[in-house]
Amino acid sequence: MSETLSPLISSDHGRDVEGGKYVTRDGFGKEVRLDEPSLAWGYHVLDPDTPAAWGARFITQGSFLDLVWDRQSTVWRDREAMDELIELLNGDYGVIANIRSTYKTLHKRFDVCGWEAEEVLLADGRRVKAVGNTNASHGYFYVAAWLKGE
Repeated sequence: MSETLSPLISSDHGRDVEGGKYVTRDGFGKEVRLDEPSLAWGYHVLDPDTPAAWGARFITQGSFLDLVWDRQSTVWRDREAMDELIELLNGDYGVIANIRSTYKTLHKRFDVCGWEAEEVLLADGRRVKAVGNTNASHGYFYVAAWLKGE
């Protein structure tokens, strides 16, 4: 089953931002401008030069990750880059599917567990890198994915 980002995290990102500043949306959908890339939800580790990033707090259910629609966030300085990232994240063979598959493997090997905080590499492709960490939360898995710089 294919799961895509919710309408909250859609490809309608408004206009590009001048001067290298980043844009995100607050809980009410209002644009907020930032000097550095930062995610409201997800793992707070990003490449400071990324043109676009996505983060989420998944709920862990054994080796399955449940993606909750209102626990996701994006930040971008380039609208086209954000559109590209969302396209790469979604779909049956997208980065989110790869994150789930990698987590499942790591969980079954006890390389990731809810009582230890340890960063794990989830995806490292040509365009996207993703990392995650339970932060010893006993039930959540925090993820950040971003476009690599050109």
